[in-house]
Amino acid sequence: MSRNSTNWNSWNANSAMALLGIGIGMGIGVGGDLYALADGLAGCSEAVCAVLTSGGFDLFAEVVASGPRELLDFVNDVIRPIEGVRQVQSLPDIGIHTHRFLRDVG
Repeated sequence: MSRNSTNWNSWNANSAMALLGIGIGMGIGVGGDLYALADGLAGCSEAVCAVLTSGGFDLFAEVVASGPRELLDFVNDVIRPIEGVRQVQSLPDIGIHTHRFLRDVG
């Protein structure tokens, strides 16, 4: 899953950032390996954060790409083809209002 693109440390005004909601299952016995997906995303320079969750999505990933086209390519060429991925919703960042961690997350 590794690709050569922009990461959080090289974000600039032309970068495209989005929160991806990723669903891997849509019923009993349907879906992929959530931990394998999260591990695979950890190897992608575009993915700056991956959070396992419950509810409408199984995983949220914060991604940064060098531009809107590269973000689209990442979603279509990297995320969608992963075995078990059933749904991807992209929520583009318009602007960062606050970004901080208030507790030890390690």
